[in-house]
Amino acid sequence: MEILQEAQLKKGQNYLIDLDKQYRITMKNIERELAYWYERFAVNNQLSMTEARKLLNTKELKEFRWTVEEYIKYGRENALNPQWMKELENASARVHVSRLQALKLQLQQQVEVLYGNQIDDLDRLLRDIYTDGYYRTAYEIQKGFNIGWNLHQFNDKQLDRILSKPWSTDGRTFSDRIWTNKQQLLGTLQTRLTQQIVRGEEPKKAIDQISELMGVDRRKAGRLVMTESAAFASIAQKDCFKELGVEKFEIVATLDNRTSELCQDLDGEVFDMKDYEVGVTAPPFHPWCRTVTAPYFDDEYGERAARDEEGNVYYVPSNMKYPEWYEKFVEGGNKEGLELIKSNDLKSKIQAIKDRILNRGSITSKDLDEAGGLIFEDLKNERIRYEKEIEELQEKIKEKEIEVKNLIKQSEEIHYEWGDLFSEYMKTKDQNIWREMEKLKAKVAPIDKKIDEFSPIIYDLQSKLDAAKINYKGTIRDNAKELKNKLLEIRPVGNASLDIDAHLKHSRSPMRKIVKEAYDYYPTEWVQQSPYAGTLTPKKVNRGYYKHLKREIGVSGDIDQHSFKTAIHELGHRFERVVPGILEIEKEFYEKRTAGELLEWLGPGYAKDEKTRKDKFINKYIGKDYDGVAYELVSMGFEYAYTDPTKLWEDEEYAKWIYGILALL
Repeated sequence: MEILQEAQLKKGQNYLIDLDKQYRITMKNIERELAYWYERFAVNNQLSMTEARKLLNTKELKEFRWTVEEYIKYGRENALNPQWMKELENASARVHVSRLQALKLQLQQQVEVLYGNQIDDLDRLLRDIYTDGYYRTAYEIQKGFNIGWNLHQFNDKQLDRILSKPWSTDGRTFSDRIWTNKQQLLGTLQTRLTQQIVRGEEPKKAIDQISELMGVDRRKAGRLVMTESAAFASIAQKDCFKELGVEKFEIVATLDNRTSELCQDLDGEVFDMKDYEVGVTAPPFHPWCRTVTAPYFDDEYGERAARDEEGNVYYVPSNMKYPEWYEKFVEGGNKEGLELIKSNDLKSKIQAIKDRILNRGSITSKDLDEAGGLIFEDLKNERIRYEKEIEELQEKIKEKEIEVKNLIKQSEEIHYEWGDLFSEYMKTKDQNIWREMEKLKAKVAPIDKKIDEFSPIIYDLQSKLDAAKINYKGTIRDNAKELKNKLLEIRPVGNASLDIDAHLKHSRSPMRKIVKEAYDYYPTEWVQQSPYAGTLTPKKVNRGYYKHLKREIGVSGDIDQHSFKTAIHELGHRFERVVPGILEIEKEFYEKRTAGELLEWLGPGYAKDEKTRKDKFINKYIGKDYDGVAYELVSMGFEYAYTDPTKLWEDEEYAKWIYGILALL
């Protein structure tokens, strides 16, 4: 039942990825609206309340109505909230509209579209989770008894009834919760916008604050998705248990060190089916709950899976309760008689390398290359379809260009011949020559037509090629998440265990949240070691830096993406100092790669004493010399690994080395 529940919740997690993209798109649209608005109406980047309350002039009002008409058209085509549609129609008919009213309406449209998509998407998700969970629960139970019997098939009306019935004690459905979240977000957005104008804040600060609000709302939406997913997976099990005649059910908590105290206490509790109440006697008991239910039989003892702190999975008796698991798997109790589950997944392969290092007592370049190679191949394989698409499109474009080149050659030859005849005709006025000229025109016409027809074909292929290259390269945030998820397969990642605000000295710098976010992509073990080197003060600067003795991290970048890259890079320097072994491994790799290389100036934009050994690095800055006190190897490598991996892969040896460090140290 745990595996079944995990599969259902995975659907919710997959939807969260898409939801995150929807929020990013909405924020981009809001940012564009705000920037445009300030550009038109602000004086010296400051906007007064008086200016905001001015009525749109005739031209501006006309533009505003065009915008509203587009919103109405979109709403009709996508079934947006009828109440909002009525407001839009009323706005379209207004004769007097203030600048502030216009902007608030534009912002609300973006939020209405976002939440309209949320309701539809979550409805589809929960229908799938309930239906699939119901039938798979029945399958697992019938398989356990080696018998089968018929079940009814759900129709849309039945699912409508199930989804419209509140499961929580407050009597609200998921659509009620989404509506409440939307109203709260709109109210906060509009209040914050008015306050920003009253204070005369610059547009960047306004955009940053609204972006932060959207981030908070995105996390609320994520919590809602996972809680509702768990609830309807639980409801599906309840309804299936009833139809199959199950009389009692048991609470089964996940046996690992992330389980909440509430679920620890409930693990193994048995209830009558008449007492099955989601959120009270059955999961979810809290947001992000992973606890499940299972049919209970007095004489049934099988096995269940348990995970230790290292992520190793063992088979344990199904009647083992959480306290007994804690004694064996957290406090180091005896595991004799328990079977370790072997697998060929990435984690087990990396663990085998770690075991070898432990037995040997030291880590070698071969270990880094082997472990890094596993991650390198996994990540590359996930983009191989784009590589193939790029190759195929490049080949097609090449073929078309050769065809066009041949046609152009034929056309030019005919035109040259026509030109010679024309010169002769102008001298003689011979009608035979004229007829030959007409024949040549007729001959070249279909060739020139074919050349013209090739132009949109090649343009279309080139557009597809550009799109494939963008998909292959990936965005900065998507690349970072991809690597984080890959590392999560083999080790804990993130800053959840660290009081990050205290570590960053509760700084008010705009770069605090960027540094905090960057920390969340690194191995947890590294993050936990960072405070031992002292607190860290983030600062916004023109050129990024990390100063170990001063405990400062300077982050540059006017846009969020660039700042994130810089934070990843500078934290690399932090970890170079605080994670044992990194500096020594860097020294060995640097000396191997740059053997025989002479120091040379980095070039324009750098001080005269900033020198490098270029080697064949993908960026000459990677070989920068610090007299062995520090290096740019891991900082640049981590930056590329998290934000531009396809560039990193151009140097396969370097890529494997970087991934090996992230996997093993």
